[in-house]
Amino acid sequence: MISALVLSGKNNPTLARDTMFAMIMIVLNGTVGLTLRMGALRHGEQRYNLQSANAYLSVIIPLAMLSLLLPDLTLSTTTPTLTSFQSALLILMSMAPYGISLAIQTVRHRGYFAEGAL
Repeated sequence: MISALVLSGKNNPTLARDTMFAMIMIVLNGTVGLTLRMGALRHGEQRYNLQSANAYLSVIIPLAMLSLLLPDLTLSTTTPTLTSFQSALLILMSMAPYGISLAIQTVRHRGYFAEGAL
């Protein structure tokens, strides 16, 4: 999909954003499906840890919203893109929740993410 977009040669930022969104959805759904399939083949029926799933989603959803919707809401450029400063700020704003989530998973609430924890 991305190579078809690049080869078309058209300057359409919304098409690029929509293509990236589609690729993210394909990769995430494929990863979840593959993980579930491999886990089922190896372990049979598996338990579901709601606390770790909620923690994961509480980080992924804001990051997706920031990166996919924020360019449409800015008025700094004529097209739905970010300036260099806004891009750098978005990177920093994305690193903070990821770092906090990583600290929670490895230090503070390690039990939520351990096998057998419910």
